[in-house]
Amino acid sequence: MLLAPTASAMPLMLSICDDYAKEYCVAFNAKKSKCMYCPLHRHRTLKQDQRPIFQVGGHPVEYVNEWSDLGHIVSAQSADGDDKPDIINRRNILCGQITNVLCYFSKCQSVIKQKLLFAYCYSLYGGVLWDLSNRCVDCLCNMAQGFAYRVWNLPSDTDSVLLPVLSNTLPVVIDELAKRF
Repeated sequence: MLLAPTASAMPLMLSICDDYAKEYCVAFNAKKSKCMYCPLHRHRTLKQDQRPIFQVGGHPVEYVNEWSDLGHIVSAQSADGDDKPDIINRRNILCGQITNVLCYFSKCQSVIKQKLLFAYCYSLYGGVLWDLSNRCVDCLCNMAQGFAYRVWNLPSDTDSVLLPVLSNTLPVVIDELAKRF
């Protein structure tokens, strides 16, 4: 991944990559490479025909609005602090992991299931980068809370204040994220 502060800095960085590729017989694939323009402010966007064309190995690099890097969704809006794509992606992964634990260990006691969820599901890798005031974090917390009700076999109208008392843990997602932050 190359990050450049200006459009004029990127060709210099790419030429270093091209020189390295020639010297060490490495080929960088332009079709697997992507370029993302992240404006400082939303009103400073460039139209597609105004964007500079960057090349890897003599081939142009495609522009994208979102890209997955190390399991995180990086988007052009991330420059303005909009973590929505990454939070939604992490929520979907978390939902799948929790569902697997609850499915495979459905016959276990609630305490065991809770420990498995913490060990297997709540890594929330990269959550320290999120703006915790984002509405999507609330959706993630509500989803995790709904699964906590299932773990403890509680009716959905049970007061959420009881969950930390039953599970002897912090309210799963938001306090865990805030603690890590």
